[in-house]
Amino acid sequence: MPPAMHRSNSRAPSLLPKVPRRTTQESASRKGIAHFSKKSLPALTAIASILALAIPFSAQDRPVLRVQDDCTSFGYAYNGWIAYSTREIFHVKKQTFERDDIWTLAPNGGKRRLIDGEKFTRGDTPISYAVRAFRWSPDSMQLTVELFTGRMKNAHGDNVQGIQTLLLDNTGREIKVAGGDSLVAGAADAQWLPDNDSLVYLTQSNSASGPFSITELHAISGQSAKLYAGHGFAAVAWLPQQHGGVAVETNASRSGAIKLVWLDLASQQIRDLATLDSYVSGLTISPSARRVAYFVDPEVLEIRDLEAPERVARAHVAVGTYFWAPDDSRVLLKRGPENESRDLVWVQLPPLTTPRPGADIPIAEPTPQPIFYDLEYPAFAISPDGRQLAVIDEGKGNLDIYPLP
Repeated sequence: MPPAMHRSNSRAPSLLPKVPRRTTQESASRKGIAHFSKKSLPALTAIASILALAIPFSAQDRPVLRVQDDCTSFGYAYNGWIAYSTREIFHVKKQTFERDDIWTLAPNGGKRRLIDGEKFTRGDTPISYAVRAFRWSPDSMQLTVELFTGRMKNAHGDNVQGIQTLLLDNTGREIKVAGGDSLVAGAADAQWLPDNDSLVYLTQSNSASGPFSITELHAISGQSAKLYAGHGFAAVAWLPQQHGGVAVETNASRSGAIKLVWLDLASQQIRDLATLDSYVSGLTISPSARRVAYFVDPEVLEIRDLEAPERVARAHVAVGTYFWAPDDSRVLLKRGPENESRDLVWVQLPPLTTPRPGADIPIAEPTPQPIFYDLEYPAFAISPDGRQLAVIDEGKGNLDIYPLP
């Protein structure tokens, strides 16, 4: 499956207004007891003893690696490296700009800055940007960096916002498309293919709420082509090693139904897997590449077998961001909106079955199991080898890496 990726919140990059830095005040769940009297000490000791029995001490209490930067977004490579961004706000004359720095982190803790945001410019008009997501190539040598950009339109402070994807190698060299730039305008969810020359990405239709189309671009030649003409997609989960991916097709020309489909990029074929009742968000492929999951309702996660799509299961859990456990048996979930800090919980997935034709799919009621006590995080990811869990600290923006519980 693709390496674990975290998409940062969709914060709009500033051009003129001052943008406050991340607050250093911890959330209420992180606050300890600030003041207490000597008389209350025995009671506090008793409470602590009870909590110690209820929640055993774990290696999770101490990160094996910590990056003390104001991290905003990060993404794992297949070889265990991490690309991450840090928020940088600076002033030029009376104007305020935001351009994130981009770094890489080695498994041994060594880090390197690939992009100095303050020095990153394009054209004659000022630009600001915030990193939304990182995606690595299968050999971990190249990456795509999805940016939310704002460019000044006039002297009154009006600006044009949009999505662009920056193409880089792991040394920070910008990969320029022949006849163009290293920035690909309008490209979202961009993924390098195994040849490290081709990439595929989504582009929005004319309507902001309409389906996406898929484009394949060759950096060396500069040639590009729209794929799967006549088809529109709500989401794609790429499997670059298999030169394909799973997608949710939202304007199936044959029936108008919402379909789960397999995309074969080599043959340009599209194959139906299942007709869905609905689709909300969260399309992912499991580490074994044998299962796919997605939310069909804000409170229902559906799981299917990719080899036998009629085998299906549903779990009653709140919609959110999640990553698969290495053995496909459960997911680690942050419930709620993507840009909000919430606690992380394990959700055990129900076994897959084949319902009778016309019968409702049973909905299991798993009990979420919190980790990290009740602490909350804005972003997290599981490493591709399933051995580590990385989180961004809510208060200081530290990137903390733990052994996966």
